[in-house]
Amino acid sequence: NLRDDQDHSIEREVVHFLKTKIYKIKGNAQIDRSSLVVWQDELVMGFKDTLVFWVDEDESDRLTIENIKKIGCLKVFGNFNSYLAVSSEAYPVIYIYNKEHQNIRRLVSHTKGVTSLASYGLYLFTGSLDTTARLWDVDGGVTMSIMSTVTQEISAIGSGSYEDYHFL
Repeated sequence: NLRDDQDHSIEREVVHFLKTKIYKIKGNAQIDRSSLVVWQDELVMGFKDTLVFWVDEDESDRLTIENIKKIGCLKVFGNFNSYLAVSSEAYPVIYIYNKEHQNIRRLVSHTKGVTSLASYGLYLFTGSLDTTARLWDVDGGVTMSIMSTVTQEISAIGSGSYEDYHFL
């Protein structure tokens, strides 16, 4: 990390990692692209059509998602971070999982792959190659709002708030 002091001199800060762990994938997995997220007490990695879950250093579960070619985004959201959203830029469906690793919902509305996920409380936002960002009612499985760039594919989205205003 670099730090710029008041006199504009730059100092390098050294960061030490203590108590690190190594997480291994069982088998002979060839991984060219992956996404990682911490979900309560688990580390979750998505690659190709597979989700791998770890508790401590041991792989605790592995799921294969049919019809999805390459998992690109993972997002933990909801009350107490109780849900995991999974998407792929090659597939226009968002999968929602509960803590028991069960697929409890499929969100279908985009016409091209989903490139980005963001959340604000219980709301889930998705960005897609179809030039739209969508706000989802995850419980109902329906789109609440659609925002379109008309011509530009969406590669990243984020959400935030300031005072009483919420932004996407």
